[in-house]
Formats: sequence, C-alpha cells, structure tokens
Amino acid sequence: DMAETSDHHQGMSKPTERNAYVLPHRIDSYRSVVVDDALEDISPGNFQERLETSLDVWRLQGRRGVFLKLAIQQAGLIPIAVRLGFSFHHASKSGRNLVLTIWLPKDRPNNLPSGPTHFVGVAGVVMRGDGKILLVQEKSGPSARSKIWKLPGGLAEPRESIEEAVLREVLEETGVETKFVALTSVINLKPRKGNVARGGRSDLFCTCLLKSLQAYPTLSLQENEIKDAK
Repeated sequence: DMAETSDHHQGMSKPTERNAYVLPHRIDSYRSVVVDDALEDISPGNFQERLETSLDVWRLQGRRGVFLKLAIQQAGLIPIAVRLGFSFHHASKSGRNLVLTIWLPKDRPNNLPSGPTHFVGVAGVVMRGDGKILLVQEKSGPSARSKIWKLPGGLAEPRESIEEAVLREVLEETGVETKFVALTSVINLKPRKGNVARGGRSDLFCTCLLKSLQAYPTLSLQENEIKDAK
C-alpha cells in the first residue's frame, strides 16, 4: 500500500511515544521510506531530533532505503541530513524537489537506483508534400557557430513521451503541425567536455519520422531560438 505507515505495517493499534515522533512518511511500492510532506514549519533543531529518531525506528523495522524530499526553501535542513548520512540523489529545475537518500542496512550493498542518468533529445524528420525535409538554423549553440542546417528538435520535458516531445519541439521551432509516423533511430551522445548544464550525463538522441499535416506548410519561426528554416 503506497500510503502504508510504519505503525500500520507493524500492526500497532496505538503508536508509542517514540513512533509518534517519527517524521510523517509513506512506504512506496518498493517498500522504501519516502518523507515528502509536513516539513514546512519544522525547525532545524526539531528536524534533527526527529530524523535521528526516525532512522532508528526504520532500522529496527528492517527498512532499507529512505528518500527525503525537500523544497528549495528548506535548504537549511540539508546539512543536518548530510551529517546523518544522507547523500544527494537528484533535484528538479523547479526547486520543488531536492531529493536525498540514505541506505540503512550495514550488511547489504546499497541497491537504491541512482538519480537520472540521461537526457532525452528528439529531432523530427518532417516530410513535406514534395518529398523535401524541413531543416532549421539555430541562433545560438554549436550548430549556430558552424552555420549548420539541422533537424528541428530539442530536449524532452519531464513526464513527456518521445512522441509528445518531438511534436512539440517541431511546432515550437517552425510552427509546423505534424503527425508522428515512427521512431527511426536512437543514439547515445556523450556529454561535451565542460558542459556543466548537462551534469556529465549522456543524451539519448531520438530521431523520429513525422508527416506534415499540410503539404506545403507556412513556417512560423521561434523568435528566440531559430534563425532560419527551409
């Protein structure tokens, strides 16, 4: 049960004082502990005491992994968690989720999944009525400096499918509405040296065959990114 609590799991009808001091949490489908709410008004001192108590209780219960989710406004709690053994897992661009983890068993190797390992890039091969392919020139970046014509595309957003991402990117960059036909290739692009924004992560680059909904579409270029299209 995703909403299962530690007391419920132990079959307790009345929580002990110690268990009542445990941080609010839930148990995910892999039976890891997830702390992700009710921390907005907690003081650093109270947080440390309750986190120490919580870790002791979860160890006694045989829990293994703990995921601690904090908002950027709660960054002051991070040093406390790190001192107690937590390490960074991942953070969202919005700042709503900064996730730290800890592996509790000392006699078993840590098998918690690592944070995100790849970006997903998409590019659309847009076939027009005359059989020609839609190409763009960007205003900035490596392809712009080399004046390269390229396929329209970009990075997938969180929770976006490959199909959704490529249709959106082509529409945003060129104004052309398209229909998804097929995924034609996937290649692994290693991160460029010095690209801090990618955090050393590779790019799974997906090329997709698309069909324009109009035989000869009118182009409407994305002003801040696209210099030209043909």
